[in-house]
Amino acid sequence: ELSTKTKIKLGKLYWSDYKIVKLRNEDITIRKLDERQEQKEATKSIISSEENTSNKILDRLLRQNKYNIILEITKDYKKKNDRTTSLIRAKCHGKLGNHVEAIRELKKAAVYNKEMDIIYHEIGLNEIQLMRTNKGIEYLERSLLINSENKEARYELSKALVRTKDYAAAEDNLRLLIRQDKNYFKGYVELAKSLMNCNLYGEAIQSLISCLDKAPTYSEAWMMMGIINERIGNYKEAIYNYRQVLSINHRNIFAIIIAQADTFLRLL
Repeated sequence: ELSTKTKIKLGKLYWSDYKIVKLRNEDITIRKLDERQEQKEATKSIISSEENTSNKILDRLLRQNKYNIILEITKDYKKKNDRTTSLIRAKCHGKLGNHVEAIRELKKAAVYNKEMDIIYHEIGLNEIQLMRTNKGIEYLERSLLINSENKEARYELSKALVRTKDYAAAEDNLRLLIRQDKNYFKGYVELAKSLMNCNLYGEAIQSLISCLDKAPTYSEAWMMMGIINERIGNYKEAIYNYRQVLSINHRNIFAIIIAQADTFLRLL
């Protein structure tokens, strides 16, 4: 039998929990009502506005990560040849992980304009997310046939080629990308990764040095330098590289601690 004092204490705890749950439920209800109101207003604005204004409203909601609201208000709103709405819907589906739906929307957009490189670029990215890497590569290559200056498409293509172990093709694309834009820093890191996979450690380090000459605080380059130095047994250099990452970007702290711990153990 519990004492009266204990029962009172437990009662307070239960009441406290009840209040928290009640407040949380009220908050969820208010948030849902706000979303419904926002959805109604956005729908009204889109239907009554001209195309440019409608697209601005959708872009604003997209920047606010209101993916479900966008999908709901554009469900029945389909203008003839409205590729912009299809592209925005595809982006929302992709962000929500619905990659099959995203591809379906992108293919609708492609019907209206077969020369838009961004459509094939986005289809390629969604195919890769579905683990259909070879299909993704096909679409990214098609995007680059339309616009060879699409740097993001070339970068994603290179990453996909590394994944399929086609390191020579990945290297060619990455070198071309760096020639197009010497300040495309993640291209240097991906090139270093590709060269490292071919055991070309010297060239990989040189790629990272070129990157760090231009961007000394680019933490991903220091991280990759640490990984390469660790792999070839330059443990002291690896520790220095990891410390550089830590001084630049504290968000990488867990990866750094793991990597440093491993390196320190090898030095013992």
